[in-house]
Amino acid sequence: TQGRVGYVCVPDSDEQGFGEFYRDFGCESAKDGLIVDARCNAGGFISELVLKQLMQRPMGLSVPRPGRGRVVLSPMFCTS
Repeated sequence: TQGRVGYVCVPDSDEQGFGEFYRDFGCESAKDGLIVDARCNAGGFISELVLKQLMQRPMGLSVPRPGRGRVVLSPMFCTS
């Protein structure tokens, strides 16, 4: 994919699995596509939180002055 598709692993649906998903989701979701790997997931209680995060649509962009930082989608980590 030449880096155009993001990849997020959700090893389980408990605190650890959501922690891994949330940690990787921000940078990986900015790509053209996203693969959410839930293979061998033993289940748990975070499926609603993951789906809510996947359904977020960016509301705006934060664009820094030239040469300072990078463009950031907002809200990138909104889970409320």
